[in-house]
Amino acid sequence: GAMAETPAMVLDIKRLLEHADFVCIGCNDLMQTLYAADRDYPELGAYLDPYAPLLYRLFRQVAQAAGKRLGRIQLVGLLAQIQGVLPVLIGLGYRRFSVDAPCIPHLAQTASGISRAECEALALRVCGAETTQQVLEIMGLSTDRQPPFYI
Repeated sequence: GAMAETPAMVLDIKRLLEHADFVCIGCNDLMQTLYAADRDYPELGAYLDPYAPLLYRLFRQVAQAAGKRLGRIQLVGLLAQIQGVLPVLIGLGYRRFSVDAPCIPHLAQTASGISRAECEALALRVCGAETTQQVLEIMGLSTDRQPPFYI
């Protein structure tokens, strides 16, 4: 297996999957390198935006590059646990997630409460959004939310 935690690695996912049986994408590290904002500095937390449409367009690009091997990719980290995000990731084709054990019942309930077609339509809309506020609206979340979103 392999761990991909930078934009360069995830953008080369097709080649990586040619050499590894599976790939874990470290979403926390990926986001901090994508946004150039170290998550160990609270004052930079506002830049680690899990609702930025750019992030989902990156995940869509990775899924498309992986093609039939997408099932060999696991998303690791907090991203799937953040409110509203799991259905979008499912809509992009991701099916394997590493999450904190206490989150599993809620995430399982979330996943079972929405159809694949609804997830795909949601992901399409999110990837087409231009701003975080638009993504929050599409997800049906309060647009009054302000970063940092992890706290």
